[in-house]
Amino acid sequence: MQDPNETRAVWNIAPQTNRAGALLGVFLLMLLGSSAYEVFKTLLLPPLPFWQGHAITFVSGSALATVIAARVLRDVDRQEAVRRRTEEGLHQQERQYRMMFENAAHGIYRTTPDGRILLANPALLQMLGFETLEDLATRNLETEGTGADYAREKFRRQIEAEGRVRGLEAVWKRKDGRRIFVRENAQLVRGPDGEPLFYEGSAEDVTRLVTIQEALQRSHEELENRVADRTREVIALNAELTGAYDATIEGWSRALDLRDKETEGHCRRVTEMTLRLACALTLPEEDLVQVRRGALLHDIGKMGVPDAILLKPGPLTDDEWEIMRRHPTLAYEMLAPIAFLRPTLAIPYCHHEKWDGSGYPNGLAGDAIPLAARLFAIVDVWDALLSDRPYRPGWPAERARAHIAAGAGSHFDPQAAEAFLALTAETSFAALAGPANEPLRLAA
Repeated sequence: MQDPNETRAVWNIAPQTNRAGALLGVFLLMLLGSSAYEVFKTLLLPPLPFWQGHAITFVSGSALATVIAARVLRDVDRQEAVRRRTEEGLHQQERQYRMMFENAAHGIYRTTPDGRILLANPALLQMLGFETLEDLATRNLETEGTGADYAREKFRRQIEAEGRVRGLEAVWKRKDGRRIFVRENAQLVRGPDGEPLFYEGSAEDVTRLVTIQEALQRSHEELENRVADRTREVIALNAELTGAYDATIEGWSRALDLRDKETEGHCRRVTEMTLRLACALTLPEEDLVQVRRGALLHDIGKMGVPDAILLKPGPLTDDEWEIMRRHPTLAYEMLAPIAFLRPTLAIPYCHHEKWDGSGYPNGLAGDAIPLAARLFAIVDVWDALLSDRPYRPGWPAERARAHIAAGAGSHFDPQAAEAFLALTAETSFAALAGPANEPLRLAA
């Protein structure tokens, strides 16, 4: 049986702060025994005043039991130290989180699912105009804390379905009733049974940003309205200017007709027929506008031809023909400097060119001749053949059609001639040769 003095010695040499470990040591000594006092003292404890002037003798037992007891006590001390360090670390983290909570620039909150406020940091109190959490806690966020245009029910459905909301723009009300705009992030915390416990999240006051955005939107809308008004004014002025240009062009065309009574109405007729042929070939609307202007101005160069040649009742001499054939070049020289009329030059400059290259003034051939000029060349010849001249009466339509067909591939573009002959088979088209037809109007 273990000697009671041996047991007492183990108890007395154990530190006062580790009696539990000493009890375990005593238990092991009682179970295993010990006879090595010095070994126990050396392994277990550093020198203490307790050892001075005392002599304890172990009369029985084993050194092994002493070593085991010492190691057990040492492990207990180490675990105690670890526990203390862990607690200190947790306290440190708690202090850090508390500091972050108190000093956060954005509002941080915790509410019950039905809107009761459980926790709020100083930033949230300041944001909503409250002095204390107790004061804020009297408000229910769901029924009193949000603007009429903030659907709390939508927020709740989303957070309960997805567990969180991110970047939700909401309207909250301050204590003084003013609305503020916030950007909200929140998550749902559930209990062990899966039931919602509370919402916790943050709110950033973005009222200033929203105010700036609204002001920018208003400025943008005002600018758009001003631009739209100005655009309408420019369009109206442009239409007015275009109308003035077209009126001038038509005035020049009438002046040419008045100068040459024998061709009176020619400009109007060839303009209408050329437009209908161009429409049949599906030319774009913007091209039709230039076709119309070019057709009206096709003989503008004849203003530079002397009356003695232009109005001569008989055949022209070679020298007179030389002068007459200059009228396309004169037209180019008159119109090219005018930017508005430059796109119309194809007909006045090129309508005497021929498909086989034998025309004038540049001897162009085939597709090198602008399409508008190729179409107009057919119509110009058609109207001239059907019109009375001092030296011959006008041709019947069928004879003129035969002439056009014979000239396809030499004088005229074959495809354009084919389309023209198809159109001239219509009575309404052939009737354009008459003097009383209403002109075809196009958007300028």
